[in-house]
Amino acid sequence: MVLKLEIDYEQLLQLFKQLPAKQKKQFLLDIGKETIVEKSTAEDVREPGADYSRTDMKSAAEILLNDYQNDEELLAFTSLDSEIFHETR
Repeated sequence: MVLKLEIDYEQLLQLFKQLPAKQKKQFLLDIGKETIVEKSTAEDVREPGADYSRTDMKSAAEILLNDYQNDEELLAFTSLDSEIFHETR
C-alpha cells in the first residue's frame, strides 16, 4: 500500500515549525543528504556564480530562529556566548 500526502509548501513549513529543535536539525541534515544524492544523479543546472550554500544556510537560520530565541534547551547555552574559547598568548 502506498500513501501519498498532498500538502503545499506552507503546510509543510507549518509542520516543520512544530518539530522540536533536535528533529528540525535532523530533518535539515536528511534534506541535505537527499540534495547531495540528487546533485550526483542529475545534471547541475545552477546559475554561474550563484552562492546556493549561503542561501541554504540563511534559509535554515531563518527557519530555526524562533527555536534559538525561545527553546529552553538552546537558551541554556547562551551564557557561554561571551566566553573566549581560544588561548591567547
